[in-house]
Amino acid sequence: MSQNRKGAIIVIDGLGDRPAQVLDGLTPLEAADTQVFDKLASDGICGLVDPFVPGMPVSTHTGTSLLKGLAPKDAYKLSRGPIEAIGIDLPIQPGDLTMRGNFATLEPANGWFKVLDRRAGRIS
Repeated sequence: MSQNRKGAIIVIDGLGDRPAQVLDGLTPLEAADTQVFDKLASDGICGLVDPFVPGMPVSTHTGTSLLKGLAPKDAYKLSRGPIEAIGIDLPIQPGDLTMRGNFATLEPANGWFKVLDRRAGRIS
């Protein structure tokens, strides 16, 4: 007799980060209170997955599509623009050009620009 079980898959996308001065040189994960994740990890089954090719980082839309079963030969062709357009119910047709971009907060630095906030404060 088979048992029905419920579960959750938690994908912590974008977890890798860099140390930040505002966090006394720690990464956001190092500075975070992880009690809930620690409990979930101790009660569950954990692992690391290379969804495409071992050691090859993938973007959010490619990685999650692979985890949901899209074939690698199809996933590597995905582009973020059409994914974002479909996500907001924007009708697109063959031949349309869809692009995705972020606003960022910059400051001049040595003839270049330094990115202060790659999401411009998460403007709405």
